[in-house]
Amino acid sequence: MKKIITIFIIILIAFFGIFFYLQSQKPKTQYSFAEVTRGDLVQTVSATGTLNPETQVDLSFKTAGRLEEIYVGLGDNVSPKQRVARIDKGTLISDLRAAEQDIKAQKKILANMKRRKNEYKKEQEDAQRAAIKKYEELRNAILIQIRDTNLYSPIAGRVIKKNFEVGENLAINSTVLTVAQGDLIVESDIPESDIVKIKVRQKAQIYFDALAQDEK
Repeated sequence: MKKIITIFIIILIAFFGIFFYLQSQKPKTQYSFAEVTRGDLVQTVSATGTLNPETQVDLSFKTAGRLEEIYVGLGDNVSPKQRVARIDKGTLISDLRAAEQDIKAQKKILANMKRRKNEYKKEQEDAQRAAIKKYEELRNAILIQIRDTNLYSPIAGRVIKKNFEVGENLAINSTVLTVAQGDLIVESDIPESDIVKIKVRQKAQIYFDALAQDEK
């Protein structure tokens, strides 16, 4: 009987020894503590979008040519009817002189007809007047082309785009400058789950891709 009790005690000691050993091998639970402070709870909504002006106008020449002058730069303010750029006139000045010489010569012919009226029929004088009118129309067309070598801003605003440099060749209707007017508007797609968090007239922070995160 004594032997049985001894064996039982040994088994019991071994059991508790194994139990406490296994318990000691378990990782201890770590607790971290922090000081409780009071502050505002901020909820933010982030989205990507584009920044567009309220009004913008693309400025382009009505005729092709080489860009000779740009009188404004990016960020410059412009006023209505201000000249902002100019292309070369090419042969337009010489064409204008030639047209004016032709008109002058045709008018001399008409004056000679009037002096020698008996030698010319009325139909001939009418034909000469028609010829003078055609040369005058040609001259006026050249004057319009010369005027179109200058580019003017139709509105007051700020230059936000500059697409060409002096010396480059331009095709007809190539946008040289873009002028913006009014406030800048951010257009962005906000998820339905976030749109409820936004209120009218709520302030927002805008970050530009070209700037660092601390430049808003």
